Amino acid sequence: MDFYSYWGKARPENPSGPVYHLLAHHSLDVAAVGRVLLQRDKQMCQRLVANTGLDESSLLSLVTFFLSLHDLGKFADGFQNLRPDLFSTLRGRASRKDYTVRHDSLGNYL
Repeated sequence: MDFYSYWGKARPENPSGPVYHLLAHHSLDVAAVGRVLLQRDKQMCQRLVANTGLDESSLLSLVTFFLSLHDLGKFADGFQNLRPDLFSTLRGRASRKDYTVRHDSLGNYL
């Protein structure tokens, strides 16, 4: 599997910006930002440490890992085919898959 053949965001805020954001990059961006936000929110971090029994370093690693998986369902062909133009550009072929199960539900199933 080529992780650089999947888009994660395809509607940029800036119309002159890129047409898509790769899914691998989007997932890592979300994980990195989430980690920084949790590190800065000492009260939330300490509550999670207390509730999980993990030390802060382990908690941050685990939260970062799970955040990186937040859009795992977007790897499904059905989701990727919401933009057939990008599917074809990134994967080099067409798809007939429909988006019948939401990507968040697919990720949850996994």
